[in-house]
Amino acid sequence: MDPITPVANNIKKIYGFNFLWLFIVIMPLLYPYYAHLGMGVQEFFQLQAIFGLTVGLLEIPTGYFSDRYGRKTSLCVGALFSGIGYLVLLRATGFVELAIHEFLLGVALSFVSGTDVAIIYDSLPADSPRRQTSKALGRMQFSYSSGEALGALLGSYLIAFSFHHVIVTQIIISWLPLVIALTIKEPRHRMRQAPTVKSISSIWKHLLGDDRLLRLLAVNFVFTMMTTFIVIWMAQKYWQENNIPLVYFGILWAVYSMAIGITAHFTHFLEHKFGANRLIVAIPLLCTLSYFLMASLHGFSGVIAALLLYVARGLNNVVYRDILNWRVPSELRATANSILNFLFRVSFAVIGPLIGYSIDHVGIRSTLYFVFSLHLPPGQNDQRRKVLSICSFDSQAQLT
Repeated sequence: MDPITPVANNIKKIYGFNFLWLFIVIMPLLYPYYAHLGMGVQEFFQLQAIFGLTVGLLEIPTGYFSDRYGRKTSLCVGALFSGIGYLVLLRATGFVELAIHEFLLGVALSFVSGTDVAIIYDSLPADSPRRQTSKALGRMQFSYSSGEALGALLGSYLIAFSFHHVIVTQIIISWLPLVIALTIKEPRHRMRQAPTVKSISSIWKHLLGDDRLLRLLAVNFVFTMMTTFIVIWMAQKYWQENNIPLVYFGILWAVYSMAIGITAHFTHFLEHKFGANRLIVAIPLLCTLSYFLMASLHGFSGVIAALLLYVARGLNNVVYRDILNWRVPSELRATANSILNFLFRVSFAVIGPLIGYSIDHVGIRSTLYFVFSLHLPPGQNDQRRKVLSICSFDSQAQLT
């Protein structure tokens, strides 16, 4: 057998792993369930901040762990913590138990985040064209989103029985990614290039200091990740405010998830047709318009307007991430992706509780206008113009 084949099969296995990783039947019902246990919106966002801060603080060391001790080991450890985390949720009755649950899931995600992307790049031939890697990233995002969508639909069905049925089903599903992770073939030719602790600071400097384009891309990527992530946890409260029945939460979540997945799946085609520069312009415009419409419209119109944010997230996850990964050395990709995710998670950990406080005290529409205003300062527009101006002089191989 060709020794390359098992490594090449990693890509399909990662798609399967990602599908099951986000097959989370409790996801579209998380806020109602936490509210059922006595949590307000502020407490809900505090719990998400605990999750985000855990991921953020562990992103870099677990990225180093993945580079140093292997992608497969990292995925297995992450899947193990995920299964344990959902077991804790079954017995949770208050804030402390929910915080432990979120902490364990944060540990789990920190081991997986960045590693799955690194496996994609490490399993492709070294001379693969950028369009091929962009296509692989789009398919990876599609596998995430399709798993999330189908999980949400199953959650909508199970909630007709009880929250208990939802959580027990989630516990069973949460152990399946571990089965796939155990079959991953380690890309051995990359292992000899595992980084030292000193290289972590080196890649940090590379991302945010030496390379001007890389720095601007990283800042815009993290900002867009944060602002499009906020709406994910505002959505369930937004649906309640618009009198959407609980049984439809899973259906709406599935539609939103598929909007991300379908957009990501076809991003390589859009990038080939229109160019990366135009997509970089489209991403912030979609975010700004969506938040404004959600704040201004009532009823189902606002729910539909939110789709624009999910389209922007799908574009962002492929366009920015692919450009960034092409500019980072192969042996440091997991660490670099972890640094980006660290910046995103810490940003959300800071602003998330403020969003929850704002929703509880001034209402969700005023909060939406506030997030909309984050896209308006001249500094943000200057950042985007700088990215585009540098991109216009960058080589075709790096950006298209």
